[in-house]
Amino acid sequence: MDKYKKFWEWFFTIENDVYKHIEQKAETYVPLIDERLKQIHADLVFEISEQLDNYRQFIISADGMARAFDDVFKLKEAFPGHSNWEVIALRQREHTLQHHVELDGLTLGYEDIFFSEKQEEDGLTLDIYIDDYDHEDNRYVHGYFLLLDSLIGEYDAVSFIKDTNILESPHKNMKPFLALRDIVDEYKKHYANA
Repeated sequence: MDKYKKFWEWFFTIENDVYKHIEQKAETYVPLIDERLKQIHADLVFEISEQLDNYRQFIISADGMARAFDDVFKLKEAFPGHSNWEVIALRQREHTLQHHVELDGLTLGYEDIFFSEKQEEDGLTLDIYIDDYDHEDNRYVHGYFLLLDSLIGEYDAVSFIKDTNILESPHKNMKPFLALRDIVDEYKKHYANA
């Protein structure tokens, strides 16, 4: 049995309790699931949604690492199907104008981030400014990348953003973070036609 099928076989030994009680038993189940995913690839992470019309989403992410994409897709492909679960490969673009993440007491949203970009054939380089950014506090960088994934999707973030520089003070010509969605979409059109 391959490692992807083996993961799902294991998961279905606990899935009913995870489905019903993940919020109450997160301290038990999150480390267990994380450990099993890391056996497939060290970069894999996951999220489990709240209950949505009698099912939950199980989101498997490569945590922004292209080297783990293949394992994410193979794990989704090996999912045998179940009415309680929808498996999603990579963090998806959310079509909202506002989104926030909270990390150990720090809340960041789209409105807290500004950018300028440089477009080249091999991708976009972004200069990012985050309100109240503290370069010694890793929550800002982690929050930025989570918001980037929700803004443009993890696949596009990894495929089309080649470099990100986070600045401690804004410089001229900064754009609101939401504008990045259209810039990436235009870049993709040009890139696909090149």
